[in-house]
Amino acid sequence: MKYIFVLVGLLLASCTPKATEESHAILLDEIKNVTLTPNDIFTDYELIPLETRKECLIGDITKIEVYNGIYYILDCQNQKSILAFDENGKYIRRIGKVGSGPEEYPQIRDFTIDQINGRIIILSPPSIVYVYDMDGKFLLSKDLKVSSFEDISTQGNNIICYTKHLTYTEGEGAFLIFRFDEKFNLIDKYIPVYQKQLYSPSTISVPIQGDEQNTYVIDAFTHKIYSMGNDVKVYPVQLSNPMPTEKFAEASLFMQHMRDYDYIFDAAVIDSTLAFNYIHNGNLYYTATDFNNRVQYSGRYSGIKPPFMDVVGDTIISYMNVIQYDEYWKEKINHVFNDSISIDDNYLIMRFRLK
Repeated sequence: MKYIFVLVGLLLASCTPKATEESHAILLDEIKNVTLTPNDIFTDYELIPLETRKECLIGDITKIEVYNGIYYILDCQNQKSILAFDENGKYIRRIGKVGSGPEEYPQIRDFTIDQINGRIIILSPPSIVYVYDMDGKFLLSKDLKVSSFEDISTQGNNIICYTKHLTYTEGEGAFLIFRFDEKFNLIDKYIPVYQKQLYSPSTISVPIQGDEQNTYVIDAFTHKIYSMGNDVKVYPVQLSNPMPTEKFAEASLFMQHMRDYDYIFDAAVIDSTLAFNYIHNGNLYYTATDFNNRVQYSGRYSGIKPPFMDVVGDTIISYMNVIQYDEYWKEKINHVFNDSISIDDNYLIMRFRLK
């Protein structure tokens, strides 16, 4: 399953798939007086220490995609490239390099794996894609030009790009989601941008999630989820006291009222299950439900929330650093490492499933 980190705007519009107004409310207005810990929700933990070497020491994990058992990790802080590790955490190779050469990019913003065509696509601002094969060999670069993009993903044979409200000054021509074919020709665009640029909280790990059939858009500003396949279905998340859209418009307003209103904090779609955290009265809550509103878990969440980075089958891919493991997860996870780990070691990949 593919992910892009996106917080999207207001109204849904589409040219190719018709936007049907078939709505299925996800009810969260009844707050459960239950406290949930990670072990109440997650099971089958597995930890994979990433190899610690200078050439693969990660500064910060921005994104993880898994393909054929290999973990592709974006480090925008230290390595400024994609690092590939095998299923045991052994370093394999680097994909991409910052520079001014013809096969190098000036800056890396996001990446995605085109599994159908077997290639890695790196997004460099404002809208240039750099394409590599799975061994890291440079293939081509192209400026998409139609907008400024922040995030990229794939849906089947299509490329999906997201503008993150940076094009709001374009009036009626400003959209959030753009769809391209495998040769990067524009196919379609969706969701008009809100009339004022919105502040985008960085809490949502994976706001656009997709596979070959559907793309799910987690719309934190209007508290809705859009399922975009042949038709577009709208799933309003009915929070008790939803944050008004205008409060997202200014960073200061959002920070001032972030404990006064409810809003989606993080989410992942696992098969037919929607698992997400949301803020209520300044506290973090967790809910797992299907798209027919059958609730599996619901309650206040206590503990460190693992970021949802990717989904492989029914397994969620996340990560932690050694300090988080020593100070919190060590007591939660019964895991024995083959070798001892230290504070200077690389990140740990964490795999787990929903109960």
